Amino acid sequence: MAIVEDQALVLRSQRYRETSRITTVLGKRFGKVHLIAKGAREQKSPFGASLEPLTGGHIVFYLKEERSLHLLKAASVERAYHNALTHPRAYYLTCAALEFTAKMLPDEDPSPEVFDALERFLDRCDREPLLPRAEARLKAFQLHVVSRLGYAPQLDLCTRCDGELEATAGFGVAEGGLVCGNCASQGNLLPVSPETLELLAALVQGKKLVRRGRQPGVDREFIDIVGAFLRYHLPGYQGLRALKGLGEWERLAEDLSRPNEDRTENGVS
Repeated sequence: MAIVEDQALVLRSQRYRETSRITTVLGKRFGKVHLIAKGAREQKSPFGASLEPLTGGHIVFYLKEERSLHLLKAASVERAYHNALTHPRAYYLTCAALEFTAKMLPDEDPSPEVFDALERFLDRCDREPLLPRAEARLKAFQLHVVSRLGYAPQLDLCTRCDGELEATAGFGVAEGGLVCGNCASQGNLLPVSPETLELLAALVQGKKLVRRGRQPGVDREFIDIVGAFLRYHLPGYQGLRALKGLGEWERLAEDLSRPNEDRTENGVS
């Protein structure tokens, strides 16, 4: 057993028995780790708010080999994403990023690139909680994560004939990548514009995105492609609860914005 330290982002936290909590964090050095914080629910707990999702800070814990649950010794808050917590859209999208990370990453497999990407996404949503492109940024984060895990879509050759992509007909969801013009008649394809293809390639290759004005519809096209790819190719992945919650909140907000007579007809009073 060794006492170790790490920088960590809290992914989720749940009650355990009467006084403790079990918390899952993403550490920069140790990857995704499950911790038990004894006494965390007591009134004078030394952990304070350090175990709440949408916080990041410094942790110290006892690392035990061949154990999946480690004892947390100390934790402190260095960053709390307050703006994201108080804006519903930003809250649901940041929770979706935490949920996706917790689902996809294997335990105790260091992934500093994913840590940095998650931290950037949370920081951006916290600085600009009303950011209109936040959903596209979430999909960009998800694609970055799965590409690091070996689930990247094929973008250099046709996924049906392995030929050169002299002309790209579209994105084959089942095939997991681009399809050339010669193979376009063999199944349904999602449209992919040059701008969307450039965005996909940059994320898969881990390159820094160049900021520029994007054509209308590129974000929607990108969101549709990445969403369909994830649902088809990730084992057991059928979406995120946080995004379902976002959809319900958006529908409710839309209903409440209507005139009173329209809301009454739809059963909202």
